[in-house]
Amino acid sequence: MKISTLFESEKSLPTSYRRFSKALDSGRAMIEFEFRGARPQIFRFANRYRFASAFRSIELTGYQEPTIRAYSALLRVLLTCSAAEQYSKITDGAYNLDSLDKIIPLEDRVRCLNSTALADPNQTFFKAVCERTRSQPLVSAVQASLNGESSLIMPLIKSVRHAFAHGDLAPGANGARPGVAQKFAKAVCPVLLGAINADFTRRVDRVLDRYEID
Repeated sequence: MKISTLFESEKSLPTSYRRFSKALDSGRAMIEFEFRGARPQIFRFANRYRFASAFRSIELTGYQEPTIRAYSALLRVLLTCSAAEQYSKITDGAYNLDSLDKIIPLEDRVRCLNSTALADPNQTFFKAVCERTRSQPLVSAVQASLNGESSLIMPLIKSVRHAFAHGDLAPGANGARPGVAQKFAKAVCPVLLGAINADFTRRVDRVLDRYEID
């Protein structure tokens, strides 16, 4: 059975997604674009990317607005990670978030790290994150990025996702200000989704421009 990869609306999808989907419909192979897997995997990626791009906030009763914004930020990181994992699956053949740092421009990664340092100068929030992260290599990678020894941002994103989804991380853990989570998400989520969009578009346009296919 043929699996459609088209959506009713293109809003929040990668820039060249419709062009790519039409190319698949016309018989072009995934491998031409250096993508792995089958069409259902592409559709799963597009679904998660669209959801993460469209997400704005959650609605809670009985919570103060700063707390709602902070929990919305943590959920935004979680959704962005989910989209990124699906993208790593079609580019690397495995769920490998670490592979995505290489598609994020260095200046964007440095800007995210600087923004995080300004928002969390005493690393109160990330100390809480690391305490809830089981992987010591990941904790070491987070500390290296926070201390200026590395320019990678995926360890920070991964650790927040892990501590929130699999632990008991709350925006105010260890006395951290709720605004830290919000500023972190505001810095890193658009950068990661933007890098995925740019890489996806580059792969698609490089092939289809060669054949002058719309």
